[in-house]
Amino acid sequence: NRIKDLGEVVVKRGKAQRRTEGMQTIFDKYDCDKDGLLSREEIDAYAVGEFGCEVPPATLDIIVGNNISTDKNGVEFSKFFWVKMAVGVAREGIRDDQRQQEKKRQEEEMASKKALLKSQVDERAVVVNRAEKEVAAAEAQVQELRAKAKEDAFEDMISIAKLTEVMVETAKSSVKDSKEQLESLNDGAVGDLKNWLVTETKLLGVRLGRMEARLLRVETISKQFRGEATKRKSSELDRLKRIAAKVIRYNQMHRRHPTLRDLFDEIDSKADGQLDEEEFLAFFQAAEMVIRDLEIPTEAADEAPLAEEETKDPAASEDASGAESAEAAKEPTDEKKASVAIRRAIQKLRVATPDTFDQLHVEFEEIVKHQLENTGSQKESMQAEINKGVDLARKRVERLRAEREAKEQETATAEVASGPLEPREETLELPAAGIGRLFKHLSAESNGFITREAFFQLARIFMRVVKEVPLTHGSGTCKTSEVLRMLAAKEVVEVLHGPMRDPATGSVRIEARTFKDTRQGWATVVDAKASFIKEGGQMFKVVKETILTAVFDLELTQSQTSNLMKQSKRKLKVGEILEALTWPVKDQKSGLMRMQVRALNDDLVGFATTVGNQGAVFIDLY
Repeated sequence: NRIKDLGEVVVKRGKAQRRTEGMQTIFDKYDCDKDGLLSREEIDAYAVGEFGCEVPPATLDIIVGNNISTDKNGVEFSKFFWVKMAVGVAREGIRDDQRQQEKKRQEEEMASKKALLKSQVDERAVVVNRAEKEVAAAEAQVQELRAKAKEDAFEDMISIAKLTEVMVETAKSSVKDSKEQLESLNDGAVGDLKNWLVTETKLLGVRLGRMEARLLRVETISKQFRGEATKRKSSELDRLKRIAAKVIRYNQMHRRHPTLRDLFDEIDSKADGQLDEEEFLAFFQAAEMVIRDLEIPTEAADEAPLAEEETKDPAASEDASGAESAEAAKEPTDEKKASVAIRRAIQKLRVATPDTFDQLHVEFEEIVKHQLENTGSQKESMQAEINKGVDLARKRVERLRAEREAKEQETATAEVASGPLEPREETLELPAAGIGRLFKHLSAESNGFITREAFFQLARIFMRVVKEVPLTHGSGTCKTSEVLRMLAAKEVVEVLHGPMRDPATGSVRIEARTFKDTRQGWATVVDAKASFIKEGGQMFKVVKETILTAVFDLELTQSQTSNLMKQSKRKLKVGEILEALTWPVKDQKSGLMRMQVRALNDDLVGFATTVGNQGAVFIDLY
């Protein structure tokens, strides 16, 4: 260990010796006069040469005073270490002064930038304050909407809602601009300046965030009230239309005009093919407003409209059956064909009704007479089939006849018990203000006039079947008139004539056209036992999202698909309520069933698809 310690001592002494020699070399380098001493000038040169700094004279005086004896002209090498330390201290002092000056300069520059940014922040604050005033004004408008809603002034609600939405858009634009201006202040800001700027603008950012939330609330409330007001307006217009349609239809019959065209010509006092507000108002002021069920003329009870197509039951196809029977009777004498002809005749007889059995049985016997001998070896088996078929047909007809008689007896008993239905009377009210609103709505798209087509559209009345009822050929009941088909519950019909009262039974009947298959006939609205058809049926509901287009035809070819969006007015969302303006018609190009409708949300009129070409239902009865 001692040897190790001695080795370390030797190493340290060697390092010290080398450092001393290095210092001696530097000392000798700056001892220009080679007198073994460093004078004041030589110390100054040493500081500049080795440390790169000029020692201030006052500091140099201190170094000289502390390290040069009075009897010497310079610093001896033995004190050179202290001179080196003093020069290093002096150098750090100079550097510290430089750092202080740089810090002061930076602080002054930071203060200048902060002052500039503070002025810009203040300018942004003015913009934010202005935006907040706009938000507050929009909120005040919403409060006015609430007040109008309580007053049920939906016209004012719509106009205020529109104004509110404009104010909201203006405020939103101001808030957006304010946010962008605040964010632009951060451009170029770094470090402490950016942190300071974040602190300064934080409150403004919070205020803008709250404004956005307030505007969203105002916008939501405004749209809600506007939608509610639009629905109320549409509901009120719908009510006015129903009343006007009743008045027009009743006065057409009351004044004995065969058609609506004749009534329109009477109202059109200026004979210009359109109605102005004065003519429209004059008609309703002079119109009969007490609606009574007019009686069906006796001579009209047996009249019937021309049906567009015949039903397919045996009673409606007697002529066809007769023709087929004659043809079958003249069939060639072939066993197989003769058997087929007889079996067809048996099948027709099997589905006969009490009203058609006798005629079909005569035709059946004629066929058997001509064809039985031609069945050859099958004659005996065919005769057995004939006997069995006739027997089953007779039993079926007897059962149907018994059921009919029992039902007629039950009906007669009920009618005797209940008695005829008393005449109905309804007093309608249509004030001048309501007529004015209705005229304004109907004439909106025709420069302040109601066209002939708009008048006819107004007079259309739709009703909905609530209980199964027969559609008959004539104005008389099913007892005296042929039944075309049964109207099922929820079917919609358009009233063509009536309602009119049957004086014998008191039942109220209408001439109508069905929505389902456009069949035309007469149906009972109400009798002494029940109500079968009620008002309504013109309203539809969107059950699958579709579009409202400006035109009927949809160009769906690949080269024209881009035109579809140009045709589109807007989307119809699920749950929207629509008013039917025309009957659904099939688009031959696309195979879609389409009709003209009016959206109650915004009164927009256009064409919409009711049923797709694959059977998908888009619009259904409401």
